[in-house]
Amino acid sequence: MSIEFEDASLSTAPDSIEPVVGWKSLRLKENGLLYSSMFPTEWSPQKRFKANCGRRWHSSSGTPSPSCTCGIYMVEDVQGLSVYHGNVIAEVQGWGRVIPGTRGWRTEYAYPSKLFLLDGTERDRRQLEERYAVPTVLTTRASFPKPVRFRRFRFSSVIQFTGFMTCVVAGVANLTLGIFGDGGIANIGSGLFSLACAGFIVFMERVIRRY
Repeated sequence: MSIEFEDASLSTAPDSIEPVVGWKSLRLKENGLLYSSMFPTEWSPQKRFKANCGRRWHSSSGTPSPSCTCGIYMVEDVQGLSVYHGNVIAEVQGWGRVIPGTRGWRTEYAYPSKLFLLDGTERDRRQLEERYAVPTVLTTRASFPKPVRFRRFRFSSVIQFTGFMTCVVAGVANLTLGIFGDGGIANIGSGLFSLACAGFIVFMERVIRRY
């Protein structure tokens, strides 16, 4: 199957690097376009998807960076997806800057090589295949392996760990002062907010950043 892309750089990997092939969970919206399953980021048809770092800790030419968590995440095995958040499972090719992980890669560029539409319609499948110019299969969630739940957890960088510990310490200190001291309701509220921030950091690391 020969495909000509609007973005000529999509069909070849830079510097003759062989693309890595992984898996991602995407979401098909009513406008017929694919989006990241956890963020409102559009995957444009027949154009390579480029990673950008919103934290601005390094130049865009250095994305993904070994010292950051940026990049396009993909797992090597479809069963390695933490959970099928979206309604499309995509086999994805990634290239450019590639950083290997324990279960997959972070890449600079990516584009689907095959799409699996979960519990959709034949019309949706056909339109999706024509729009993104890749083979698209209509299937069900039950046909895919049950996602593996990984109990092992670790932070991807010192910055994430430092932020987590700061939130925990601040939360415990404020709650202690509010309950047993004279801090009152203001300290209790600050403590709960700090602990919520710690929980959110863990959520980002465990659910989002690991696939």
